[in-house]
Amino acid sequence: MKKTKKVLCMLLFGAGLAYVLLMGLAFSYTLPNENIRANVENASKVITKEGKYPSDFIGGKENRLDNFTDSIILMVAYNADGGKKSPFELALANTYYQTNANPVKGLETMTTNGDVETNHSYTRYWFGTAGVVRVLMEFMGIRGVRKMLMAVVFALIITVVILLTKKAGWRYGALFAVSIFFAKPWLIGVSLQFAPVFIISLLGMIAVCLMEGRNKQEKTLPYLFIVMGVMTSFHDLLTCPLLSLALPLLVVLLFDVKQGEKKWLRRIIKFSVIWAISYAGMYIMKWGITSIVLNQNTFQIAIEQFLFRTDAAGDFSKIDTVVENFQQYFGGMGLAVLIMLTVVSIIRIVKNRGSLKTNSKKCLPFLVLLLYPVVWYLVLSNHSHIHVWMTYRLVMVSMLAYMFGLTSICDAKK
Repeated sequence: MKKTKKVLCMLLFGAGLAYVLLMGLAFSYTLPNENIRANVENASKVITKEGKYPSDFIGGKENRLDNFTDSIILMVAYNADGGKKSPFELALANTYYQTNANPVKGLETMTTNGDVETNHSYTRYWFGTAGVVRVLMEFMGIRGVRKMLMAVVFALIITVVILLTKKAGWRYGALFAVSIFFAKPWLIGVSLQFAPVFIISLLGMIAVCLMEGRNKQEKTLPYLFIVMGVMTSFHDLLTCPLLSLALPLLVVLLFDVKQGEKKWLRRIIKFSVIWAISYAGMYIMKWGITSIVLNQNTFQIAIEQFLFRTDAAGDFSKIDTVVENFQQYFGGMGLAVLIMLTVVSIIRIVKNRGSLKTNSKKCLPFLVLLLYPVVWYLVLSNHSHIHVWMTYRLVMVSMLAYMFGLTSICDAKK
C-alpha cells in the first residue's frame, strides 16, 4: 500500500508538471507578436547568411551548428497562422513553412512574405523550446538569445565543476571539465537545438550535488528524475536526450561509491525506469492530446518515425553507428587525452595495488553507465548515423563513466 501511494504520487507529480508546461507553452502564444516577429525576421537574415550547417573556425562535421533545426524552431515560434488557431492549438500543432526540405529558406520566405501560410507541422514533438524563444524574443534578437544561452551553459558548467570538486574532490571536477570540453560547449551555447538538453542535464547534476547529505535525499531523487524525463521530452528534439538521465545518475553513483552503497544496481534500474517512463509518457501524452484536439492520428506518425530512426538498413550497420559516434567525439586529441588519463590512473592504481582486489569493485556501477550510449546508438542506429555530428556528444557519458570508474579505484578508502 505504501509503495502504491508513492507510485501514485510520482504519477500525479509528472502529470502536474506536464500540465504546467503545456499551459506555459499555450500562454506563450498569447504574447503580442509584433516584437517576436521583428526579432525572428532579423534572426532569419543572420541564419540565411550563416547557412544550414555552419562550422566554427576549426571546421569538420563535429563542429557544426544546426541552423536547419533552429530555423524550424524559429518558424514555430513565429506564429504565422494569422489567428486561425487558438493558442492551445498552436502549442500542439507546431506549424511552419517548408520549401525544398530547406527550413532556412522556409524561414526566409515566411518572414519576408507576410501572406505565406504554413504547410507543415511537427506534431510528434512538444517544441517547448519554441515557447521559450517566443518569451525571449519579446525582449531580444537572436544574437542576444545566443549570448544568454552561452552565458547560462558556461555558468552551469563552472557550477558543476565547483560542486564536484567540493563534494567529491578536484579530480572529479577536472574530469567533468575535460569530458564536456570534447562535447564542444561553445557550440552548444549558441544553438537553440543543442542547448536545452545540456542545460537540463547540468541542472540535474547541480541538484544531485546540492541534495547530497540532506535528510530527504532518497525521497527527493525519484522526483528529480521525473523532472529530467519530462523536461527533456518537452524541450529536446532527439539530440542527446539520454544525457539528462546519465549525467545526474553518474553523480548519484559517485556519491554512492564514496559512501560504500551496496545497492547501486537497484538504484540504477530504479532511476532509469523512472526517467524512461517520464520521458516516454510525456511523448505519449503529446500524441494523445494532439490526436484528439487536432483530429489526426499522431500515434501513427510517431510510430512510423520511430521505426525509421531504429532501422539500420543501407550502407552502414549498427556497430558502424557506435564506432563513428565514438570517433566523432574523441578524434585525435580526445583519444590522446583519454590515453594519458588512463596511464596516469593505472600508475596510481599500481602504487596502491595492495588494495586493488577490494577497490576494483568500486568501478562496477560506472561500467554499467559506460554502456548507456552504446545501447542508445544500437537502438536508434539510423538517427545516430544520419545525425552523428550532434549525437556524438552522448559519448561524454562513456568518457566520464570510464574516468570516474578508474579514479574511484584510486581514491577508494582501503
